[in-house]
Amino acid sequence: MIAAFGYSVADGGFLDGNSTPDILVGNDLNSTITAVYMAPNGTIQSLTTLNIPGGTFIGSSVRRLGDKNNNGLLELALGDDGYISLLPFVDSFSFGSPLFLFSRKH
Repeated sequence: MIAAFGYSVADGGFLDGNSTPDILVGNDLNSTITAVYMAPNGTIQSLTTLNIPGGTFIGSSVRRLGDKNNNGLLELALGDDGYISLLPFVDSFSFGSPLFLFSRKH
């Protein structure tokens, strides 16, 4: 659903390597993160819905953390009502298995 696109927005860093900052946009209705790849002239180059592993709770918050596990790739913190996930990028378009999951729900 497009209705919740933009529920959360974060600086994506240089996801596609073109030295222009990209944007990460969360959608809490369908639990997706969209990468908005920006062109050097400030226009949108492309949009890609990122591949999120099953069992990851996402959408209501997204934050770029940088390279926390020192493997040269970005990690994201993703949140949803009562849940936090830490996901590593495996390339510019998809994530590996969650490094950390936390739930305050039982």
